[in-house]
Amino acid sequence: MALLLGLLLAVFMGFAPMILYAWFMWWIDRYEKEPFWLLVLAFFWGAIPSVILAIIPQILAGFTMGGEGVGNELLMASLVAPATEEVAKGLAIVILFLAFRHEIDSLLDGIVYGSMVGFGFAATENFLYGTGALLEAGILGVVVLGFLRGVIFGLNHAFFTSLTGMGFALARHGRSGGVRFLGPLVGLALGMTAHGLHNFGATLVGESLLWLGFSLAVDWLGIAGVFVVILLTLSKERKWIERELAEEVAWGIVSQDEARVLASSWTRFGNLWGAFFGKGPMPRGRLAKFYQTATELAFAKRHLRELADDPRAAEKIQALRAKVAELRGGPPATSR
Repeated sequence: MALLLGLLLAVFMGFAPMILYAWFMWWIDRYEKEPFWLLVLAFFWGAIPSVILAIIPQILAGFTMGGEGVGNELLMASLVAPATEEVAKGLAIVILFLAFRHEIDSLLDGIVYGSMVGFGFAATENFLYGTGALLEAGILGVVVLGFLRGVIFGLNHAFFTSLTGMGFALARHGRSGGVRFLGPLVGLALGMTAHGLHNFGATLVGESLLWLGFSLAVDWLGIAGVFVVILLTLSKERKWIERELAEEVAWGIVSQDEARVLASSWTRFGNLWGAFFGKGPMPRGRLAKFYQTATELAFAKRHLRELADDPRAAEKIQALRAKVAELRGGPPATSR
């Protein structure tokens, strides 16, 4: 019975924090939400295929290197693990980029998809480490390890893979061939480097607790940097919406007040929250679809203006305009 409870606790402490972080990452993408099913697939890839793809070469490398000692441990932790894990996770971003590149509208989208893969990977990895802690130290070991890996270092894998995601977002929106080619490679290299530096410090913690501070500094400074990119990208997205919807206001597709609301993530959030309680101009479901579709219209116009890489872009814009008109068939979606 104690073993079963310990396993359930390992599952909970492995997956619950990552699901919570994934929800927050979904929430922070304020203007144009990514398809939910695609985010779930990204999380799933991180949780199962990428773990398998990373473990196999790590086992082979362990057999090849053989022996014990700090040197081999550092080599496995700082070079082999980061390379295999970031490539395995990055394959999900490659697939997304090839099959659904139209969904990558900005650096934020690259961060979101990369983070989802990272959260999935961390959930499974934390569960596996948790089962090891259960066998060695019992339930208390699961709790301590779960806190360290789920809270103190809980954002690490998302941070590492978000760098790869940003690299592919640059490839999607870069104006020069060099940026489009180098973006994914540089993003992956940065993810591997950050991962390797973290593991280097974590491996040497037994020598001195100062190495714990080193790993924490690498992780949290990097996470802070990604968060700054998120805030800057949200500001850019707001400006894109304001610019692209100005023409729609002139044509009567949306009203001036609606355009103002659409460019304010907090006003949108407040309106949607009010609609949940029956307040506002539309039912919540319809209002959310209106906000999403109008934002997609603004982003589609930006893509046509700046990228011109979709031969059906003009057709999509017309379809989105028609959908916006259909959704706002009632009173304007103004702020309360």
